[in-house]
Amino acid sequence: MNSGGRSMYTSSFIQNEIINTFCHLIQSQIVRNVRKSIFYSVLADETTDISQIEQFCLCVRYVEDQSYKIRKDFLTFVPVYDVTGAGLANTVLETLSILGLDLKKMRGQGYDGAATMRGQFRGVNAKDNFKTLYAQAKEIAAKLDIKEEIPRVRRLQTARNNVPYSTEEEYYRRAVYVPYLDDFCNSLKERFASHKETVTSLQHILPEFCNKTDF
Repeated sequence: MNSGGRSMYTSSFIQNEIINTFCHLIQSQIVRNVRKSIFYSVLADETTDISQIEQFCLCVRYVEDQSYKIRKDFLTFVPVYDVTGAGLANTVLETLSILGLDLKKMRGQGYDGAATMRGQFRGVNAKDNFKTLYAQAKEIAAKLDIKEEIPRVRRLQTARNNVPYSTEEEYYRRAVYVPYLDDFCNSLKERFASHKETVTSLQHILPEFCNKTDF
């Protein structure tokens, strides 16, 4: 660095600026490497710094594009203000989006000291997926000139159950989306269970399972 004899660059402000610049350059390179990979995993550890501020240590695990080596790189420290499971999960999702990482490529998650996040993380992802699906359904309905409607709530339940809801989106999620997924999963289990029995029975016609008899 070319400078005069009086330019020492030893003040805390200048040193922090230099460190932040290096940090940004390294972080940008890591993000570019992750973008080139097909999938990646998120590793998060909740910790507290010297000023007693709750924060995340966020790392990524991915396969390097050129060398095909598995790498684990530190991304950033994230201050945490909502320490609930849902709040921590939302913090991770927002941070990854700000960094420019594609959430659809995330295939794994690991936590140490934040175990409650796993279920909440899946819940947040499930809600985001439904919101995307519901927005697409509304767009198609608008093109077909179909207006979304919900049945009125009855005080006395007769032939149908009253589905609790606060918005149209919540009603369709509970009355249509979730029951459809349950039925779909059950039909898959039944189909593959019968298929497994058929495949298992085929092993008995192999020579090693046949008994040798003399004629």
